[in-house]
Amino acid sequence: MRYYELCIKGLYLDNLCYESEEKIEPLQEVMVNIARIKKPCMAVIVKECEKPNFKTKKILEILPTKLTKMQFELATFITYYYANKLSFVLKFFEGSVNYECEKLEFKKSPILSQKQEQALNFIKENNTSLLFADTGSGKTEIYISLIKQYLEKGQQILLLMPEISLTPQMQKRLNLYFDDNFCIWHSK
Repeated sequence: MRYYELCIKGLYLDNLCYESEEKIEPLQEVMVNIARIKKPCMAVIVKECEKPNFKTKKILEILPTKLTKMQFELATFITYYYANKLSFVLKFFEGSVNYECEKLEFKKSPILSQKQEQALNFIKENNTSLLFADTGSGKTEIYISLIKQYLEKGQQILLLMPEISLTPQMQKRLNLYFDDNFCIWHSK
């Protein structure tokens, strides 16, 4: 039997200890019963722990969803900063199913000048970079080349536009290279 410390999502409780015969990873979401609550409650595994000196209840179900490490760190910070209980704060965080992105292949690729190639290499070699150039100088081709490389590795990309009015123009450019393998979301 394995024992786990977990947080009941949405209830103002300290962490509780439950048991399961299965090995469960930290941050996995599970369903458990709580005394005086008629329906099962969702909880998040915090860590595996030693057998306590009291009787524990069984974890009812291991859900396919899991919180990310970043979500848990943010929830922990909010708990500390606002003097709250982690179980109460976790109700605002939604777990997701682990998945892998599909590797995509694209036929078209922007043709870059030597300066654009240098800029692209600089961006790839540095964690943070600022691409600064005049309007119409070819920055978009550099972005598209970089996006293409990440998508071909099976990774995700988020491209933020500085102004909503640029959306139709950027949509046409992205469509040339990526067909329907992207989506656009904005406030309008």
